[in-house]
Amino acid sequence: MDTLLTADIVVNSPRFRRKSSTFVDAIHDLPEKADLAPAQLYSTESGRLFHSGRIVIITVGLPARGKTHMSVAMARYLRWLGVKTRIFHLGDYRRATIPHGQDIPDDYFFVNASASSVLLRQKIVKRCREDIYQFLNEENGQIAIYDAVNPSAAGRRSLANEFAKHDIETLFIESWCDDHRIIEENVRRVKISSPDYIGWTAEDAVKHYLARISARIPQFHTMEEKDLNYIKMINAGERLIVNNKSFGYLSNRIVFYLLNLHIKSRRTYFARAGVSVDANSYKADGPLSEKGQDYARKMSEALLRDRESDKQAIIEQGETDFEHKPLTVWTSTRRRTVETAKFLHEKGYKVRQRSQLSQLNPGVCELKSEKRIREEYPEEVAKHDLDPYHHRYPRAESYHDLAVRLEPIILELEREQNDLLIIAHESVLRVLYGYLMACNAADIPFLEFPRDEIIEIIPESYQNEARRIHIPDLPEEIIPGSPEDIKIPVPSSGLSSPSVQGIGTPRDGISTPQAGTRTPREPERISQQHVEDVVVGGNRHPAAADWDVQSGILAYGADNNVALWNPLRGVYAVLVGHSDKVSVVRFYTCPTTGTKLLLTGSVDCTVRIWRAEPTDPRLFTQAVTLTGHTGSINAIATAEGVDIIATGAADGTVKIWRIEVGEALKGDLLENLPMKPRNYFPLALALAPLPTDNNTQGRPVALAVAGTTNIVQIYAAENTVEETPHFRISATLSGHEAWVRSLSFTADMQSKAGDLLLASASQDKYVRLWRLNRGEESSSISVPADDEDEEMPVLGGLEPTLSNKAHQFEAAGAKYSMTFEALLFGNEDWIYTTAWNPNPKRQQLLTASADNTLTIWEQDPVSGVWLSAERMGEISVQKGSTTATGSTGGFWIGLWSPDGELVVSLGRTGSWRAWRHEAESDIWVQTMGVTGHVRSANGIQWEPSGGYLLSTSADQTTRLHAQWLREDGQQQKQKSWHEFSRPQIHGYDLNCVDTLGPGRFVSGAEEKLLRVFNEPKPIAQLLERLSGFTQSTEGELPDTAQIPVLGLSNQAVGEDVPDAITSSLEAGQAQANQVILHNSTRPPLEDQLARYTLWPEHEKLYGHGYEISAVAVSRDRTLIATACKASSIDHAVVRLYDASDWHEIRPSLAAHTLTITSLSFSADDQYLLSVGRDRQWAVYRRSQEEPSVFKLMTSNPKGHSRMILDADWAPASDSQQKSQIFATAGRDKSIKLWQLTGDSIECKATIPARSSVTAVKFLPRTYNGALFLATGEDDGKLSIHQIKVDGVEPSPLVSFDRGQSPSKTITELSWRPILPVNAEAEGAGLAFELAVASEDTSIRIYSIAGVVSEP
Repeated sequence: MDTLLTADIVVNSPRFRRKSSTFVDAIHDLPEKADLAPAQLYSTESGRLFHSGRIVIITVGLPARGKTHMSVAMARYLRWLGVKTRIFHLGDYRRATIPHGQDIPDDYFFVNASASSVLLRQKIVKRCREDIYQFLNEENGQIAIYDAVNPSAAGRRSLANEFAKHDIETLFIESWCDDHRIIEENVRRVKISSPDYIGWTAEDAVKHYLARISARIPQFHTMEEKDLNYIKMINAGERLIVNNKSFGYLSNRIVFYLLNLHIKSRRTYFARAGVSVDANSYKADGPLSEKGQDYARKMSEALLRDRESDKQAIIEQGETDFEHKPLTVWTSTRRRTVETAKFLHEKGYKVRQRSQLSQLNPGVCELKSEKRIREEYPEEVAKHDLDPYHHRYPRAESYHDLAVRLEPIILELEREQNDLLIIAHESVLRVLYGYLMACNAADIPFLEFPRDEIIEIIPESYQNEARRIHIPDLPEEIIPGSPEDIKIPVPSSGLSSPSVQGIGTPRDGISTPQAGTRTPREPERISQQHVEDVVVGGNRHPAAADWDVQSGILAYGADNNVALWNPLRGVYAVLVGHSDKVSVVRFYTCPTTGTKLLLTGSVDCTVRIWRAEPTDPRLFTQAVTLTGHTGSINAIATAEGVDIIATGAADGTVKIWRIEVGEALKGDLLENLPMKPRNYFPLALALAPLPTDNNTQGRPVALAVAGTTNIVQIYAAENTVEETPHFRISATLSGHEAWVRSLSFTADMQSKAGDLLLASASQDKYVRLWRLNRGEESSSISVPADDEDEEMPVLGGLEPTLSNKAHQFEAAGAKYSMTFEALLFGNEDWIYTTAWNPNPKRQQLLTASADNTLTIWEQDPVSGVWLSAERMGEISVQKGSTTATGSTGGFWIGLWSPDGELVVSLGRTGSWRAWRHEAESDIWVQTMGVTGHVRSANGIQWEPSGGYLLSTSADQTTRLHAQWLREDGQQQKQKSWHEFSRPQIHGYDLNCVDTLGPGRFVSGAEEKLLRVFNEPKPIAQLLERLSGFTQSTEGELPDTAQIPVLGLSNQAVGEDVPDAITSSLEAGQAQANQVILHNSTRPPLEDQLARYTLWPEHEKLYGHGYEISAVAVSRDRTLIATACKASSIDHAVVRLYDASDWHEIRPSLAAHTLTITSLSFSADDQYLLSVGRDRQWAVYRRSQEEPSVFKLMTSNPKGHSRMILDADWAPASDSQQKSQIFATAGRDKSIKLWQLTGDSIECKATIPARSSVTAVKFLPRTYNGALFLATGEDDGKLSIHQIKVDGVEPSPLVSFDRGQSPSKTITELSWRPILPVNAEAEGAGLAFELAVASEDTSIRIYSIAGVVSEP
């Protein structure tokens, strides 16, 4: 994690909201569902429960007293009961107002703060309270938790009076603590994880935080106001003092909950019970089978082994007296759960049986097959389809019943202070996991707990986190968890659960066909599909890229993937394998076999090794995964001729591995080097063989390590041939004044003795060169502290950091010396990377800096002084642009090409810039790089004729991609995809986009309005000249735009300018920009994209009350349909706008109750389709009398059993003159095909999928009486289905190779429009192009041929 990354301020700035993920709970998410909460007993029209009005809970207490933990725990419990609750952390508002990386005023936390700090505090508090009122008044919220210190009695009374004016009750809850052990634990274990201290060492964070506490102590007064309602929790729950002035039922319920709450850290584990003899019977309480006993033993061993390794890791980090809390085991009274805990009981662990932990009662469904249940209880099955959480079969239990039954267990779980293992049935684990991770009720029945995993819940201050512990060597047949959406509430403890709704367990692939549902099978793969283009930005991590000297391939981290880029051809492949962001990339050649390997490290704590394919060395396949680190991988070091590598991670360790390449590639862990001092994380590693004579045996090597301190440590190993190389610290190089970010070795070309030079770059803005030579002393220059030689004025004032001390050590019987060689200065900000020129004829060093420059350093041949020979990037006057244009933020990576004639750099926008050396003029000239999104790509849309592709992203940009058509030197035609324009650079995440013709588009973002943009003339001319796209537009095209200093609207240059001088200057600049684009013979470079290619904003479309979620433009480009995020029927509407004059067509179209996720116009524009999170679709029909008016025709509230995520109309065909077909895609893992005939709509077929279907798109033309539907899934799977129009019969056609598919959710699909041809005759010879957007930040364009069969 880099310390320069800003806070992820995601919705409605300045509000700061954390987001959940698979392993982080959803307590800070804003639920969009209006469904009942998991344990909610009833609902009211107002949404408020227990006859209570609006309440603000105000926390009181010094920092590190557990206020945030208490706030989050209360919110979790209240939301579980159905009370609409939200937490407002004042610290989050401060972090949103003062982004990470920007200094907080020194006196901000002090009583006697300056006037500017006081104003800043008041501004932050005002924003927080405005959101509280918004939540309670406008969103029908019931409890707002205001998490702040609130130290003074006067301030607390003022708060109570202010809220009372708005008829809002107040309840103060103070966490008072004088137990220093609790305070210290909170500071070290809780506050170090605070967003305030990302990237800090633990020592510095604790020191700074204790200073904040000390600043608060003099002004803090404990609660003693008898006129206020308050609860005082003393020493983490030892005692409770209640001042009941006017408590209602809900306040007393909170008191009851706090009596069971403590704020001490502990861990909770979930494990399933073993397989029993009578597995299929609920009433028969049979013992464990032989496989069940084997599972119980292996589960116990895996848990204890994991706890021991976790303990050792913490001890290695410096906590030598660490001990886990005692482990307590809870089981139900069922025999199989008790026997599963037998092995732990025999080892002395305390086991308690609790009857409430028994599984769901299946009632009349026990021992009945699914077929029989469907025949006997068809109405019950239909009800279960609609609400699998609340529905109960006759004499059975529902999940809601189970949640109510488990409330005493939940309170005891909060009260338990030991580590806790719960062994229970999967249905029980689902409910308990749903509570701890703040899951929605509708999601609980779909949670999976495979038997080969133990789930660990780790409580943190701001949220809970989950981790999976693998149980090895289990038989495959006992592993699968129950399938999602269980219709038969007999959650068996047998070998596998029954398959339902045509969808089997993800592991076994079994399915049960039903009416209208096809059994999924793996479709035949065709060879006529390939990736034509990949657009993806690079990860902003200094080690996340490498350029191979032998092959010329540049590999870089792109979200969870690794992109392979040939700078002469573009990105040609993406490697999928990591489960989190790729942070390190290194090429490595095996010294014995010459096999080319690619090493990648990730935030997922693994190092993966990829082997070059023997048939095509440009491609790589994953060969092995190295595990052992428990923190994000920050660095990997390799050396030529050495078969060991070093990896460094945020767990504070460096690990040494030996790579063996044979028939099977192996990576063996040789040594673990814990870093000292404690909480020192390695950020950079460099490995090099030590210079030796011919008689030296064993290949001694040096390893340089640096990171979150200001020193560089040199480790030496005498013999790397031995089984364990035994690295030991041999030298500590001091001099830097901040963290060291990069290290790189090279052989000194001028040394005859084989000396090595080590470059170290730091956040102190300097590069230091160190000489490592064989012998006792080095010949480096000495700079005494009192030297005042006028010929070296640049060293004045730096004497304390310039030391010529020789660091001597021995290795393999030889003596070595390391001395300071040179100081390279001139950068104005942090230096991220260093790289030596691989050309052996040139000794040059390339550095990349946060000051937006690449610098080439070389040694003056006469004086020997290292000088800056060349600087590239944004320097001097070029630095005037704003952050919004992407011109600031620094260069994160700098790399040399194999011949040293080309350098590339990765910038803040994720784009690669390149400079080529022109030998004749001896200058470096910028040339083409690659660009791409750096956050989730949310929307894509082709221009109506297919001339270009628009994409929008959560990185707050809209980009235009088109083909560059040209001829090479041999007059051969070439074409490649490039970014031609960046029409929109916004201040909000962009969600959707659609075109309004060849020169206009509309986009929606995380704001309440939509924006329409017009294409500027220079871009139209550039597209015509370079891509052959000629467009006919009415009227004169505008000039390019600029972003004003204030505001988010792209303004045409000269528009609304206050004075003539400014107008003339801007007009001159605009003319200069247009000349640059007009004379360009290639697509724009990154600098030009960010500054000169913006489209002017033409119109704003108002009307929505929340963030825009969907937009669609009619086929005739006259109407715009839009929707926004919604949690009520008032906002879940479709708004229509007339594209001729931009007025809203009223009334809006109402049918939904929750967010509308997708909109689509039919091919003839007579129908509009909407789908939403409320699981329903609605069809609106166009009025014949008023063509701009649509009216609701019909809706289906039971369209899918889970939310519907996308929909699309099929193109019209001759056989469909009286009917139309549309497809809907849902989270229930299915695509449904519907046929509209007259006024009725019927589901004709269901296509099952292996995961949630997130995107569907029909090919815009029929061929041979068939439709072609592309589908994208939540796991990135991409498929194409053929659908016979007559009978609406689907069949799988194409399944894309997983190596060519995205690694995350596919967000949108778009077929390139097909030119008017004789489709029926020429369909078999056509190659179609499909654009795919994904959450893995990529935009992919696939070329697909051979899909259409001969007629």
